[in-house]
Amino acid sequence: MGSISFPLKWKIISTNVLLLLLTVFLIISFAADLFNEDKAATLYEATLNAGKSYQEQVKQTLNENSRSLALLAQVVDTNFKGGEFKQEFLKSIFNKNDRLISFSAWSRDKGELIVYLENDVFQAQNQLEKKLWLRRDKEKWRESSSRLELNRQENIYFLSESLKTNNITYLARFQLGPIEAGDSPHYHHFFQVSDETVGPASMLSEIKDQTFEHVDRVVSKKWRGEGFLSYRAKVAKESYVTTLVNEGLIYQASSFLRDQSLYFSGLILGLTIFVGVLLSRRMTKGLASLHEASLAYAQGHFETEFEVKAHDEIGSLAKTFKKMGSDILSYIEEMKDKARLEKEVEVAKLVQESFIPQEKTTLSPFSLYSYYESASECGGDWWGIINRGEWVSLVVADATGHGVPAALLTATASGCLHNIELRLEEEGKSHFPPSTILKSINYSIARMGSKIQMTSFALVLNKKSGQGFYCNASHNAPLLIKGALKNLGKVDKSQVNPLMENICPRLGESLNSQFVDNPIHIDLSDILILFSDGLLEETNSEGKEYGQRRFLKRILSYINEDYSQTGLNGLSNAILEDLKDFTGKNQWSDDLTLLSIAKEENQKNYKILEGERALVKDLDNYQVYGDLLKEYPLKSIYQTEEDWQEAIILKEKGLEFSNLNFVIRGEVALTDAKIVSGALDALLNKLDVDGYFSSPIEPLKAAAAELVSNALYHQGFTEKDRSLDHVVEEDRGVHVSVAQGENGLGVMVKDQNGTLEYSGLRKALTRAFSSREPEWKEGGAGLGLMMLFENTNKVFVERVPGKSTKILAIIEKERRYKNFKGKTTKFSYWEI
Repeated sequence: MGSISFPLKWKIISTNVLLLLLTVFLIISFAADLFNEDKAATLYEATLNAGKSYQEQVKQTLNENSRSLALLAQVVDTNFKGGEFKQEFLKSIFNKNDRLISFSAWSRDKGELIVYLENDVFQAQNQLEKKLWLRRDKEKWRESSSRLELNRQENIYFLSESLKTNNITYLARFQLGPIEAGDSPHYHHFFQVSDETVGPASMLSEIKDQTFEHVDRVVSKKWRGEGFLSYRAKVAKESYVTTLVNEGLIYQASSFLRDQSLYFSGLILGLTIFVGVLLSRRMTKGLASLHEASLAYAQGHFETEFEVKAHDEIGSLAKTFKKMGSDILSYIEEMKDKARLEKEVEVAKLVQESFIPQEKTTLSPFSLYSYYESASECGGDWWGIINRGEWVSLVVADATGHGVPAALLTATASGCLHNIELRLEEEGKSHFPPSTILKSINYSIARMGSKIQMTSFALVLNKKSGQGFYCNASHNAPLLIKGALKNLGKVDKSQVNPLMENICPRLGESLNSQFVDNPIHIDLSDILILFSDGLLEETNSEGKEYGQRRFLKRILSYINEDYSQTGLNGLSNAILEDLKDFTGKNQWSDDLTLLSIAKEENQKNYKILEGERALVKDLDNYQVYGDLLKEYPLKSIYQTEEDWQEAIILKEKGLEFSNLNFVIRGEVALTDAKIVSGALDALLNKLDVDGYFSSPIEPLKAAAAELVSNALYHQGFTEKDRSLDHVVEEDRGVHVSVAQGENGLGVMVKDQNGTLEYSGLRKALTRAFSSREPEWKEGGAGLGLMMLFENTNKVFVERVPGKSTKILAIIEKERRYKNFKGKTTKFSYWEI
């Protein structure tokens, strides 16, 4: 880098030289073109005149030949009809036409020769064989039509013409005469009849095979590297004349003009180079300094000093260049600070996530479910809990805005709550009033002197009696839905009580802010919902907010329609899906927090139906496949009736992506275990993962790899072969396809043996999920199946015993990985 192969001064000199040459060239070309155009017009006219003159000459000759033939024919025809034929009179007419070579008349009725005459002098001069023409006439008199021909014998050209009258055919041959024009340096005439051409021997061989499309006009042609003007005209049926004129006549004078101009150009060129060398050094000195500085900048030495004294554009460029170096140094420092800040923000995010409680908290006899999502790396929403004995203290807060400043406020609030928990332990108490909690947090925030403030809600509740107090510091009023669990299906908005008595100032407004406690009683049939304003204020494309009314409507519809099946755990997902449908977004403009508290569900979290299927609710995969499947031989496990209906459709119509409204994105047949990983990468990269959690491809690949690996190894191999790399025959290969639906990604694997029996599948699953340890014996460890179920949301198995097994695994669309992991994997198995 930095070497100069072509200095600027030589570029300047070269540019001037090229411009000069171009100017001279254009001037010479323009003058020559004008001269040539004038000359060309003259030559064009001369060619046209010469061609037409030759055309008329040939026409006249052909007409004279035709008249002579017609006269002879008339004499023969007249005498022949009278029964008395005077050959001597006919011969005298024949001898008067010097161009006639031979003449014959043939009776078509009798097929015999009536008369024959020939030019003995022409034959003797050209040493042609006697009676040659007569033999040829015998071959032609039977032809049905009259025609003109150009013939050749011993390099001698002649014209043949036939005429038919009544029952007699007349044949005559003529010397070319004027048609065989002489050759000259510039004009060449050619006469052509059908495929025969006569003309100057110097160009005849090149002309006779050429195709001339033009008639009655002059065009330009090239032969032997020379240009010619060509005029072609028709003189009779299938007869043409062509005249060529050498275009070299045009350029003789213009060549002299160019030669003289080149001498003059050489003189000017020398002067230009001399002057360019003298001036270019002064003009390029500043640029050379800039070049050296640029090399230093390229190596990172932005502090390099250089000087350019020019007061023109180069001088201005040098000043700009210096400023650029200074700005880059400042920018580098800023980037270092920014990188450090981004790292610190990442750490802050991890720290903030660490003091957000887990999604489910048991507060017997109550349960608390939470959903939290920040709009950026760090959020301004926070909630915390102190659970001591019969009392639980809950604080929900929302700092103004979001990002790092708001996150610092939440960290302060979290620290305050931990200090309060320490005080309770030191003082041997189970709780403080909510006003005391908020007063403590307010003091810490107000002392910070920050312009950012925080809304908050604090609840202190006796879990046994349901009695307690709350304090609302300008936070969105939580919703207490009275008697909801006693009246499922019939809950209405009259049962909704917003907790908004004695609204107090925001935290951080003043050190002297006062906070008031309000009594509350939460019955075991009640549901309490707490949330932040980010959820209500999210807007759609028209700028309309989600709002309190829509929020409350979705809560009531969930309690009435879905609560009995999915419980409190599904409430946050239902609201989030409704929010997505309303806004059309997957990324929020503010932080979202949603907490719900209700009686802990003591009923069974599953229902066994028809002995082989189970409807499960709030159970994880270990409880379902480690315990429930071990107890019951279940062939279908699902969470909603919609899941069950989906399984029924697939069983009836066949396990195909099309029956799920999925579109196949790629397919491949695999026979070699060594290429599985690369083939799966190529397939899965065809899926669109926009709107999913950060990497759904990795879980899907883990599931697909396990399915394909097991399928390949079970194509007739024994258990001891599993440690080897195998290539199976094509008809035993494994077919893999990936597909995409509106709300999910899928992979299907089909083998060609159908040996996956339900008993072995159930045994492997229960062993893996109960012990979580591999068991190396016949039938497999089951750990691979455990990976399959942990990395997908739905697994369908369709077996045709002894023929094939299809396994379809699906990842449902989720934006957050923990939501995906929190779902029970649905499962269905059937045989055909």
